[in-house]
Amino acid sequence: MLLLSTTNSAHSMSEFIDFLQYYKDHENTIKKIGISRIIQKILPLLFDLITLLLPEEKILILEDSTLYKCSHVTTYRLLHFNYVKKWETVAFTTEIHNKKKRLVFESIKNIQFICNPDTIFEKVRSIYSEHKHRYSLHDKIMLIKTTKDPIVTSKHRCMEFPTAEIINRLRLNNIHFVTISDFKSIEEYICVLYHAKTLIFSYGGPACTNRFFCNPSATVIVLAHTHYRAEYEFNNDNSMYWHIRHSHLFPVSKQYFLLDFENSLNDENVQEIVDIV
Repeated sequence: MLLLSTTNSAHSMSEFIDFLQYYKDHENTIKKIGISRIIQKILPLLFDLITLLLPEEKILILEDSTLYKCSHVTTYRLLHFNYVKKWETVAFTTEIHNKKKRLVFESIKNIQFICNPDTIFEKVRSIYSEHKHRYSLHDKIMLIKTTKDPIVTSKHRCMEFPTAEIINRLRLNNIHFVTISDFKSIEEYICVLYHAKTLIFSYGGPACTNRFFCNPSATVIVLAHTHYRAEYEFNNDNSMYWHIRHSHLFPVSKQYFLLDFENSLNDENVQEIVDIV
């Protein structure tokens, strides 16, 4: 059974990557792969990705109202978070902008993860090549976790949904603001992310989930807003930001972390983003 332990997309994504390796090693002996209907309902894009990478005829949707009689059941404790290998060796520089820190990571496209995501990378490239002509694609996109997101697991740590004026200002600077609800299929989702040359994510789930869908030549900006300050400053007396390097690095050309970013977008902090992109 594929026992995704949470509806948190970042952790479920890591668990699925781990399961892919397990399945590869035991493919001939696995007859059915049980997946909870809850995952299909709450994380539809992840479920669609699962169906792209596992044989459809083997997938069994498990209903909580149904009793299943099985001759043999195998459960596998999945890796809850796919962190960066040797994260402590990944170098960065620190900049100060308006009395706030920026961390800058360069040439990190070859970082490796504790659980190899190459199967995901290969499928992403294949889908982009095959389907990119079907969608409206943009060079710069922003995807942040907001108070209007219907599937978030920690609403108290969401950024405020931007005003129409802020969204328009982003658009005037060629930054396309998107939400998870905008995507009608996993193919569209992958094509939009993989095509973008610059991607802006908020800290937490949007960054940790989407590490595996970006083009290696892209630049990524992570808005490390203050709702997550307790995480990225945790046990950080040496200012080496272990949590960021452990869990939030993308295999891309360049990555920025804007620390102590406000929990809402305003004219001043949007200008800071525009100055970078």
